[in-house]
Amino acid sequence: MLLGRFPEIVSSDIDELAASLIANAGGRRFDFEKSDELFVFRVNAVRLTQVGLIWIATNNKVTVNFGATEYARRVFQLRNSAQVQIGRQRIDCTPLDAGFIVPPDCEDWSVEYGKGGFECLSLRVDGEALSRKLQTLTGLDSTPTVTLSQPNRNDVRRDALLRQAVCQFAIELDEFGDHFTPHAIAEFEHELIFRFLLHTNHNQNHLLERTPTLGSAGQMARIEDYIYANWDKQLDIDQLAHVASVSGRTIFRMFRARHSCSPHHFIQQVRLHRARQLLLEAADGLTISGVAFRCGFTNPGYFARSYRDIFGELPSDTVKRPRSRIPK
Repeated sequence: MLLGRFPEIVSSDIDELAASLIANAGGRRFDFEKSDELFVFRVNAVRLTQVGLIWIATNNKVTVNFGATEYARRVFQLRNSAQVQIGRQRIDCTPLDAGFIVPPDCEDWSVEYGKGGFECLSLRVDGEALSRKLQTLTGLDSTPTVTLSQPNRNDVRRDALLRQAVCQFAIELDEFGDHFTPHAIAEFEHELIFRFLLHTNHNQNHLLERTPTLGSAGQMARIEDYIYANWDKQLDIDQLAHVASVSGRTIFRMFRARHSCSPHHFIQQVRLHRARQLLLEAADGLTISGVAFRCGFTNPGYFARSYRDIFGELPSDTVKRPRSRIPK
């Protein structure tokens, strides 16, 4: 089970389930096949500002019909298969493939899960947020229209990267969600929207494949200064693009040219150095996980590994070692 800390509904009442689907998912009709086994439908959900993660599971055959919503869906099967009807297109989905896409303006679509039930994880992204993010990345003067299409079954690697990112976020929310700072949540949202655009087929893919312009040294300096001054606040490509008056993709190129890394990795390095300062101070009541969350990390284990990669020791070693023996 994913998102177990965020239960939304656990029920065998068909009327209750239908009402929930109408209110929360644009549902229109809900049908299930009667059997001797007790029917149970479960939904765990995290609904953020621009992104939602929804885990759904049941133990019986069901068919659900939906209408249009304001958000796009990318649905990944986790257990058993599904047959999806989107307009005239019929899609067979299994836990081994790339799932399916439902555009925001899809007026009528349905999904049927066979006997034995199913389990799936759905990423929802606000349709306008997708267009705004694409505008930021490309530097277009106007907000582009993003028309989504189904995954290419031959492009396994790209789809696997998105699936991995979505599942990892769900796992980290389960384990550490109570400790996430607001800016960490916001950065995760921006990262998922970026990955959705990058790893999904749409009519604007060519804009993300063009070679971006290379910004000036002055623009790079403004971005670096902004990161150093705001390391403990939300930092994302949209903000950095605004600071330097360049496109998001230009920022990626600038960081590759100057620092041989992505903007995200550079921000992470700055935060790791700030984390080391906090650990060296060793204030009363300070915990390693507390430092990790304060510095924008959402997974203490990942924080410890990244810290060791830079400083050659774990955060716990820094805290335990006598100050005179700590390598600078």
